[in-house]
Amino acid sequence: MSKFSEGASSSYAELPVEVNYLYWKRGNGQLSHLREIDPGAFFGGWTASVKNAEGEDMAALPLPIVTRVSDDGSAEYRRYASNVINFLPIAFRQRYEKREEVIDTKTGRKVEKVTAVVKEYISGVHSGFQPMKQIFGLIFSADMSTYAPVVLKLNKWSSYISFGKAAQSWAKTHAPEGKELVRRYGTVGIKNKQNAILPNFETFNEGKSTPIEAVDIHNPIFIDLTPELDELWEGSQAWAKCDRWNASGKVVDESTTNTLPPMPEPSEDFPFGDPSQD
Repeated sequence: MSKFSEGASSSYAELPVEVNYLYWKRGNGQLSHLREIDPGAFFGGWTASVKNAEGEDMAALPLPIVTRVSDDGSAEYRRYASNVINFLPIAFRQRYEKREEVIDTKTGRKVEKVTAVVKEYISGVHSGFQPMKQIFGLIFSADMSTYAPVVLKLNKWSSYISFGKAAQSWAKTHAPEGKELVRRYGTVGIKNKQNAILPNFETFNEGKSTPIEAVDIHNPIFIDLTPELDELWEGSQAWAKCDRWNASGKVVDESTTNTLPPMPEPSEDFPFGDPSQD
């Protein structure tokens, strides 16, 4: 940043590379016919937009692209989607947000606007606040042959809490010197009494969600610690520690509106164009 400044407010720190954003979505037992071609729709899993609001391609991910249909059958849309991902975390940031639904004056669509932020959540004091944990890292293909930078966005209490438990499970696995651990996060369903594998659900705040799990934890994957990984860590620290993003208080700047990737057509499943609806 130039030392010559007119005193304007500071901008948000950016990541050193272009990224796409993965959200978590619960499973749907009614979609068993999609189990082979779109397991993330049936079991639950990670999903990301293929195109942005302007119709431009988002950063490519080494995940399958699936075609899904809105609940009313009126529209098709494409998503990167998988029930399990191979993920190497590099940096993270976290805060708690109070959000309200507003209408975007440019698009006429419903979006979530962040109206207040706190860094520390206190039960009974910060009622109505939701978590926002963003984890920057690398996502690898199923065979570990390709990878891409990505940000996991955990913006629901259910996914935030279950991811934390899964991360604690992986924390017990220690990488050898000069190596880094690639975690598998996702869901592979559960067996019922008839040994059929069905989506896993848990009740959370009187709602139903699919928990994020540490998958195949007894078969860890390790990769070499390379100069590239060190550079990505160094380059992401300003983003992780961004004073403006981490600031507590009321939010009045429209640039902080949490406009999530839109759907071509709203549906009951994705009413606000947000892949994270669970």
